[in-house]
Amino acid sequence: MVSEATYPHVTINSKGRPCIDGTRHRVIDIAADHVAHGYSAAQIVEHYPDLTPAQVHAALAYYYDHQDAMDADLMASYSASEHLRGQHTLHPKLAAARQTD
Repeated sequence: MVSEATYPHVTINSKGRPCIDGTRHRVIDIAADHVAHGYSAAQIVEHYPDLTPAQVHAALAYYYDHQDAMDADLMASYSASEHLRGQHTLHPKLAAARQTD
């Protein structure tokens, strides 16, 4: 019988998203820094000084154990953001400033 692994320092928030215990940091954000930006666990701790190395490693372990689902969620979130960006109208002052550049 296979049991679901538990991850110290990682809990599922009220929205069903894995987060670092006691923080608002989502596992996917930590994983994105690691995968997309190439940051090491130590570099991530430097960027998030309220996290410990153990918390970052737990987040990365969770990500790699659930990579397919988390990557799909990340791509869906990115697609939704791009869709909203396409529907956004610039503030007139910002549009005018961009025309002068």
